[in-house]
Amino acid sequence: MGNNNNMEVSTDISILNEHSYGRLKGMFNSEDEADHKIGQILLSKVNVEKSIYYIWLLAQNCRPGNLVNLRTKAGRELNEACQGVVRFQWTSEPEFGRFLISKGWMTPEIFMKLKEPLRNDVHNKIARDPFYEFSIELKQENKHLDPDDKLTKI
Repeated sequence: MGNNNNMEVSTDISILNEHSYGRLKGMFNSEDEADHKIGQILLSKVNVEKSIYYIWLLAQNCRPGNLVNLRTKAGRELNEACQGVVRFQWTSEPEFGRFLISKGWMTPEIFMKLKEPLRNDVHNKIARDPFYEFSIELKQENKHLDPDDKLTKI
């Protein structure tokens, strides 16, 4: 029988990053329900606004039921802050981008990660027009997300 006293679980994650995302993803994809519970505790303590991109990625890459236990107060609070972590499982990049804009949570870093899928979404919606060619550029209120963005022909 092993002694788990040497195993230390840090609950000091306040903002998710690539490393903590990878760690949590492993826990939530584990077959061990104890990993899910520890992951839920860790996830319930993060700053949702500053960690939202990685929360969305977790929902995309893990079973959402493993992420949030809605029977706990912390789980319900996290779910409410995200307006439904479970719905993130089916939220595309453009939908997620619109969610972030509506909350005022879009950052230049997140935008750069979503930029290509956002452009592809626009392209797919208008590229089939038989009469017109289109160009896109960021709206003025979003220029701060990518100051180098240029008018792009679709």
